[in-house]
Amino acid sequence: MAPQHKLRIGAWNVRTMYEDGRTEQVLGEFRRLRLDILGISESRWTGEGEEIMENGEHVIYSGRPDNLHHLGVAVMMNLKARRSLIDWKPVNSRLITARF
Repeated sequence: MAPQHKLRIGAWNVRTMYEDGRTEQVLGEFRRLRLDILGISESRWTGEGEEIMENGEHVIYSGRPDNLHHLGVAVMMNLKARRSLIDWKPVNSRLITARF
């Protein structure tokens, strides 16, 4: 039996999303490749949380608790994948868990 929907998942070490324009660049590639979920390393965002982009894409992230912009991980997902997200947990600046 063929799957009803193919899930497109990617991973990318972006080196930083803290610089001006980098988040938009990553989002552009996410859309161009028509990904559903993108695992991001070295986002360099601090703290933990969730951001909603202009077209409804979501980014959950986990970074350092201090104000040093090192390390950091994130998961970018389209609206369909976000609806399937059961829960997520920011573990530390190198690890985040997400259940779909």
